[in-house]
Amino acid sequence: MPTPWESLSQHQKAAVLHDESPAAVFAGPGSGKTRVVTLRTARLITQGKNILVTTFTNDATQEMRHRVEQLVSKTDSNRAHITTLHALCLSLLRKQKVTFQLLTDEFQRRSLAEAAQAHDLDGGVGGFLSLTSYLKNQGQTATTYQHDGSSQDRDFLFAWRDYERRKAEKGLREFDDLILDAKQLLEQNDAVRREFANAYSHIIVDECQDMNTPQYAIVFALGKDHKNLMLVGDMDQSLYGFRGADTETFRRFSQHPRTTVYELRENYRSTRSIIHFADSIIRQDTERRALVFLPTRPEG
Repeated sequence: MPTPWESLSQHQKAAVLHDESPAAVFAGPGSGKTRVVTLRTARLITQGKNILVTTFTNDATQEMRHRVEQLVSKTDSNRAHITTLHALCLSLLRKQKVTFQLLTDEFQRRSLAEAAQAHDLDGGVGGFLSLTSYLKNQGQTATTYQHDGSSQDRDFLFAWRDYERRKAEKGLREFDDLILDAKQLLEQNDAVRREFANAYSHIIVDECQDMNTPQYAIVFALGKDHKNLMLVGDMDQSLYGFRGADTETFRRFSQHPRTTVYELRENYRSTRSIIHFADSIIRQDTERRALVFLPTRPEG
């Protein structure tokens, strides 16, 4: 039976063997991108590097940790900090002694919004909470947001500021706030940024197609000095535009002259007919980077 290293395709191997400098990996569907991220992490660990790997969900984090531990010793696996960006930001803020409680109780969130008169707005409390979350994912806060002059938008901003004031009085922060707070800290305190960034020699970002602009700002800040940042994603599978997912930043990053671009073209999941049909649909998006998908499974 071939080892994980021996079973890599030419395109996968090229990405796994990338050492220094920025890199963008366009990972087609079913292309084995998790294998690439895992094996590159393991390879860098064996070279004595300290790696930050960010994933999009807690389940993906657990799976990635398990895969890495199958390839290196338990001691060496500690060289990889595999985490979600929210957990990373929480850790950063805690280390800086920022005191708060996470607002995770949905009933309490709605109660605070109701106290801020959000129930009188179009869309009610649910619409208010969804909109504030979306705006935060775009980098907006109740302080920076500019209303459009309409009475409806002025009422929304008044309710948002009141909502944030009530949270602050209780020492509460939401998950969206963690990203904005960490971003602000890294941008305004370079000593803190360097201290946190120096813990890692390389950064690998998985599922970057679902990241928003503030999240990109955080990984760029952490990779600012060594530039060893690899972004891995599939722009065709971006699902979170309604939550502010930003695919344009990945495109600009991949087009930078210093960025090495890898394409994972092999599809190990679907038959040739499915791939060709899907490709005929996706190719109608003229702004995407066209990938030539290579089916590996027989017809079925």
